[in-house]
Amino acid sequence: MKKTIIYALGAAVMLSSLGLAQAQDSKPAAPAAPAGERPVRARGQAGAPGGIEQRVKSMNEQLTLNQEQQDKLKKLFTDQAAKTRDLRQDTSLTPEQRREKTTKLRTENQKMLKDSKILTDEQFTKWEKFQEEQRARGQQNRPAGAGGNRGNRSGGGAGAPPTPSK
Repeated sequence: MKKTIIYALGAAVMLSSLGLAQAQDSKPAAPAAPAGERPVRARGQAGAPGGIEQRVKSMNEQLTLNQEQQDKLKKLFTDQAAKTRDLRQDTSLTPEQRREKTTKLRTENQKMLKDSKILTDEQFTKWEKFQEEQRARGQQNRPAGAGGNRGNRSGGGAGAPPTPSK
């Protein structure tokens, strides 16, 4: 169970690190979405067409993928992005249900990447190590008290007890 959570967090870190890398571009920021609407993702962010290509490019730089592996990863990431988008757009879910389903989806995505055998065992091990380094780097760069208790939106802050799980 602990490994599954670590894999899910690794996938989340990877997705967010790609978004942060793109955010450092010198392009002007997109205008804010009207109140009540979700902002449209810019090219280059995970889930957007350029974001998938950027993820594959990043993995290729780390793992030296062949063309077949790159093509399979693009398809896998495109499918994952569609599932994530559908989940976000499902207005019948409460925020807690959406968080639970998102966590489950991340876990499934990580398992699918491993089980699909797109990557060799050596590449997958190297990828896991890279993700752990990214997580550690993210923790070092996080300001004190930032993000410690994301699930608790009651305003209790980072020191508040976590919201009980069902």
